[in-house]
Amino acid sequence: AAFQTMNWAISHRDTNALASALIWADEQTRAKAEATFAATPDAFRARYGSLEGFIHSSLMETANSTGFRILNQVDRGDLSVLAVERESPNGGVNATRVQFQKDGDGYRQVLVPGMADKMIQSELIAVSKGR
Repeated sequence: AAFQTMNWAISHRDTNALASALIWADEQTRAKAEATFAATPDAFRARYGSLEGFIHSSLMETANSTGFRILNQVDRGDLSVLAVERESPNGGVNATRVQFQKDGDGYRQVLVPGMADKMIQSELIAVSKGR
């Protein structure tokens, strides 16, 4: 259900629902991502306004999936890990793992260590190539 909520928020471009559906793995992960974002060029930071703004924008750009399939779910206490296949409009399939952490009455997608850093680096490369 949490995975479907994330996809709904992304496809409907609902940043409030998206923000409510995310959780940092821990404070060190968030601090490292903040430092990486702070080290980006001024124009990059101005474009997104904040690390959260960047993450939300990046996730919204992935909304081009035409479908998904949950292959497997492993629950370990308050942590749930999904193996997921996403289909793109060109017919390609991308397999990934997505982690969710119980938070209150529901689950939120975990921003795992390195995830935001990789997203930032990927976007910086795309921008340098003229995207």
